Amino acid sequence: MIRAFIQLTLLVGLLLGGTGAHAFEPENQMQFADALYARGLYDLALDEYLLISREAGDFPRMDVVLYRIGESHRRLQSPQAAERFYLRLQREHPSSAYAERAAFRRAEVLLTLGRPGDALPLFEALLKDESLAPALVAPSLYYYGDAARQLGRTDTASDAFASVIEQHADSPFAAYAALDLAQLLQADPARHDEVLPLLQSVNAAPPTEAVALEGLFREADWHFRQGDYEAAVVLYDRLLRDHPDSRRAREARLQAAWSRHHTGAFAESAALASAALDEEPAIEQAAEWWYVLANAQRQLLRADDARASYQRVKDLAPDSDWARIAVYEMAVVAFRQDDFDQAIEAARQIEPDPALRQDLYWLLAESYASIGRHDEAVQYYRRLIDAAPDGEYAPRALYRLGRVLQQRQDHAQAARTFRSLADQFPDHDLAPQALMSAALSMALQGEHEGAVSDWRRLLAEYSEAEMVGEARYQLALTKLQMGESDAARDAFDDYIEQHPGGVWAAEAHYRLGILWQEADEAAQAEQAFRAALDAEPENRLAERVQYRLAVTLHEQEKDAEAAALLQELLTSATRETLPLPLIEWLTRYRLAASAYAEAEEAAAFFVARADTAAWRQIAHALLGQAHRGQQHIEAAITAFEASKAEDARTREGIEATWLLGEIQLQQGDLEQATANLEDAARQASADELVDVRARSYFALGRASEKQDDPRQAARYFLAVALLFDDPDFVPEAMHRAAQALDAQGRVEEQQRTLAELAERYPNWTTP
Repeated sequence: MIRAFIQLTLLVGLLLGGTGAHAFEPENQMQFADALYARGLYDLALDEYLLISREAGDFPRMDVVLYRIGESHRRLQSPQAAERFYLRLQREHPSSAYAERAAFRRAEVLLTLGRPGDALPLFEALLKDESLAPALVAPSLYYYGDAARQLGRTDTASDAFASVIEQHADSPFAAYAALDLAQLLQADPARHDEVLPLLQSVNAAPPTEAVALEGLFREADWHFRQGDYEAAVVLYDRLLRDHPDSRRAREARLQAAWSRHHTGAFAESAALASAALDEEPAIEQAAEWWYVLANAQRQLLRADDARASYQRVKDLAPDSDWARIAVYEMAVVAFRQDDFDQAIEAARQIEPDPALRQDLYWLLAESYASIGRHDEAVQYYRRLIDAAPDGEYAPRALYRLGRVLQQRQDHAQAARTFRSLADQFPDHDLAPQALMSAALSMALQGEHEGAVSDWRRLLAEYSEAEMVGEARYQLALTKLQMGESDAARDAFDDYIEQHPGGVWAAEAHYRLGILWQEADEAAQAEQAFRAALDAEPENRLAERVQYRLAVTLHEQEKDAEAAALLQELLTSATRETLPLPLIEWLTRYRLAASAYAEAEEAAAFFVARADTAAWRQIAHALLGQAHRGQQHIEAAITAFEASKAEDARTREGIEATWLLGEIQLQQGDLEQATANLEDAARQASADELVDVRARSYFALGRASEKQDDPRQAARYFLAVALLFDDPDFVPEAMHRAAQALDAQGRVEEQQRTLAELAERYPNWTTP
């Protein structure tokens, strides 16, 4: 319809062309101008109104003409021209019904032109006029507040906006006032609690689509600024969903992405960033988007992608704040990937401005420490401490500096550093641990008195600290190292009393047991070792305790339990520490009890551990006896031959030769048996081996019997009878000698031998 009207207007112009504008009567021309104005054709209407104002000066409705000219200029974005006609109306027609509206529009235009100082008194005058049209009160009050706001008169502005809200709640200007008042109150921390209700009131019933959009943006922005990112996410989502093509939506995307990031929705944050970057934003904004994306990737454990994105930030805007922060984040990512060389390389590119200096020094110090470059680590820990001696990092830096000094073997300086932490930050969580570390540094340096002093300070000042138990235990150990046995026993007793179920309870009992053992107090030692086992120590300690307890029980002749403990230790992780004499005792104890399987286990271990020819000869001999006891004859022969082959002269080696001969005799290998038995008899010439020699002779007699050599048999049996006096085998030797003599027809010698047998062993009977 508007198009048709335009065509009609053009036709009218053609029909009247050449006749002059006065061809229209002023009244008709006014009707024509009003029709154009009503249809929004302000440029055409303006021409007609201007003709009337120039050529019909006495037109009775000139006030309306001037007002419409002003309005047309205003709507055509010519506010300066509009202001002139509003002012002309006011001056030339002060009593006009349009004068008040013109005054309002003029003030509004002046405000639009950025002249709040000129607009403010005009709105103030309007508001003082009690006859002001009700429809103009709310907008005048609102614009009055806006002018005051622009002039920095925030109290006046706040009061005006509050009045609009309270007195004109049904006016659309109430929503505008609420938005602007909320904006003002954001600058006053004391009134922050009023901001959100104002914004929520706007969003509850926005008067226009534009207000709805602005209110949503402002409320989301407020939540974002307050760190309430969960609420911000909800509002930003609505804004982006309901107004995707708006200016505010474009402005909000970045904060929406940050809000997602801050709520842990890193995947969604990354998606928003990627979508924004696909649109190729301006370099500065692109740098921040890449930074958002990099942060999200880092949180999603996509470390390589994050490092690449941080690099894009640096490449896009190398001199920007985002680039500086991105390089730092690259260093952090590299550090968390244990790529300490890369972390150092990145960190050294950063100018250490105050905002990042402490973080940067910490990262460099930790990176250098992690790759063992102790001097550089010390340098940056000290820089950090010097830069902020009372700062957040200072106690941690002192502690880590102490640890690096320990690793550098500078224990004295480490101890001083740890003590500095405890002195300067006595309430810090690391203070008791620092004293603990100082004491350990002193102990490592051999400064036992200093260590004791630090431990005692820890116990006195931090009696509730987690490490007081360890401190008590270490104090006892140090006293032990200082050779103060009585003080050490007291300290171990104190630890056990204060921490009966403590981590070091088993160790403390074990150490006490050793101290009692060294003091020749076997019963006390046994009690301590049993208490150590009751404390359920870890395996290696349990085995050491078992060994010590076994020794103590052995000393007290509690051999059965001692043997059981030692037998168990043969398969333990600490079996290599068992002394050879104790293994030998265990083997002999098992052989004596005819526990041949256990004896074999002990002897086999003995063989494996024996480290000299003599020990090997004894071990093989005992292993052979264990095999023989189980009737493992071939294994016994192998063991006895191994014993005999050793270049040593021990009783066990000679016994092995005799026993080897015995086995061969039983197997019928008379030649080899005779050779071994003669060898054993020859080697057993010493008094302590008399029993071996006697048994070797007896066995040789039996070998002679098997060879049908009664003469030689009689010789060996008589040698046993004449040289030895053992009721276990001498009577039988005499009996066998008599038989051998009889076989030779030597009756007289036979009778004398039997008579002597009866005299020496009257209770002996023939088996």
